[in-house]
Amino acid sequence: MIELSGDYGEGGGQLIRTACALAAVSGRDIHLTNIRANRPQPGLKTQHLEGLKALADLCNGSLEGASLGSREITFRPGKLSKTSLDVHVGTAGSAALVFQTLALPASQVGEEVVITLRGGATFGKWAPPLLATQHVLLPLLARMGFKASIQVERHGFYPAGGAQVTFAIQPWTPRPLELGQRGKVTYIGGISVASSTLRSGRVAERQARAAEDFLKRRGLQSFVKEQYVEADCPGSGLVLFAAATSGALLGGDSLGERGKPAEDVGKDAAIQLMHGLTALATADVHVADQILPFLALGGGSFSAPQLSEHAKTTIWVIQQLLPARFATKQDGDKVVVTCAGRSHNDARPPRVSP
Repeated sequence: MIELSGDYGEGGGQLIRTACALAAVSGRDIHLTNIRANRPQPGLKTQHLEGLKALADLCNGSLEGASLGSREITFRPGKLSKTSLDVHVGTAGSAALVFQTLALPASQVGEEVVITLRGGATFGKWAPPLLATQHVLLPLLARMGFKASIQVERHGFYPAGGAQVTFAIQPWTPRPLELGQRGKVTYIGGISVASSTLRSGRVAERQARAAEDFLKRRGLQSFVKEQYVEADCPGSGLVLFAAATSGALLGGDSLGERGKPAEDVGKDAAIQLMHGLTALATADVHVADQILPFLALGGGSFSAPQLSEHAKTTIWVIQQLLPARFATKQDGDKVVVTCAGRSHNDARPPRVSP
């Protein structure tokens, strides 16, 4: 039985998602205490709980102590075998964070896994927009041979949620991610999304133009598409992405909020993107912590403008559950992350008795 305290490092939901996903992959029972201890409202929230229930279903495992507000759970994974899941997330739980919980374990089932998500937000607070997962994370993981698709039937915004999304995840044989020098930026694109109720205010257009203008003043041409969607409540968001000759892909995003001008949404996303571009990194600071569990299996290297507390905590969690070992070093304005990874033949070691 692996014992982990959820108050380590950033002490939030990322630790729980990573630990349980890797427990499912490795077949190791895990006991988690002090869940989300460093948050204003500790314990499991709806999105964590539903993600963990789906993970237990995916691997025919058991969850003990899992309920809203739980600060302690025991997860005993079984065999990864389920190929179809329905996940119901209340209000504005993050669709992207549910994907993070399930994607890596689902790729080890051996067949395509289709996950239908009902409810939740594609643009929510304190979480990456699902479009960033779709247009930044997945193309980077594709360089490791990981294949998945995301189909958004209906967007959901904070606070009502109401999203409808389908994930299809293919079997994955881990291979390395090799992103050395960034190379020349070849394309900067983006998607500016707003609910149809905001069309009269031209919110999507204003977000897009603000981002494009900010980048243009720094000598960078970008192409941001606007999209209006039906949703359960008003909302908006913007995702930017920049591709380079090396295969590097960096993102920047921002969420529209009541009282926040659309122009500030566009500018904030562009500032995020510039942070990674000026550091000559091959991944942005937010996607860096999302790549790490995949790197633990496939190995390889990438660079980021900095390592967030989320990333540092994720590395610690990985090294509690897997034999993968990470090395980091400062290189100018960026941090280079390297991992030897695990052998694919060691993808599911013998279970450890409680």
